[in-house]
Amino acid sequence: MVAPQIRNIEVVLEEWMGPMSKFVLSKQMADANVDPNAPTQGSLVELVDLLEDRCLHKMLSDSKVPAVKEDLLKAIKKPLNMEEEKAIELNRKINNYLREKFGDVAIYTLNLEKKKRGIDDITTTDDLLALADGIKSILDEMVEENISTSVYNGLVNIIKEMED
Repeated sequence: MVAPQIRNIEVVLEEWMGPMSKFVLSKQMADANVDPNAPTQGSLVELVDLLEDRCLHKMLSDSKVPAVKEDLLKAIKKPLNMEEEKAIELNRKINNYLREKFGDVAIYTLNLEKKKRGIDDITTTDDLLALADGIKSILDEMVEENISTSVYNGLVNIIKEMED
């Protein structure tokens, strides 16, 4: 069974880099000698450093790298309990949904909205619904109302589905 910290790193990388993140993580884990089932804190820190040096600076603008590294360092701090793992899965579904609709820029916008609202790793349904409202407000200014309403309804459906 893959350690929760590794799953956390996967989620962070997927949020920022998209589907290529799986391949990037696999290579860097091998180079850092990270045991995916029982990583040491030292090997996880080395992994984050490798990701920063070898990947983040090459795939993202330099202005985004510190935020991604901060997210990665949060991801390796501690194993998560089952409820927090559910929140990670929910975030993954929301990210995939928004990426399908608007591409990777949607993930960046989502992360900005999370930071604006002070939502970190663990989210409540109320936090997530407020986040969906925030995304709808952003979209209301950029696209037709039927599109923003459709995206909002999709987000709410994902949140409610995971709640059950």
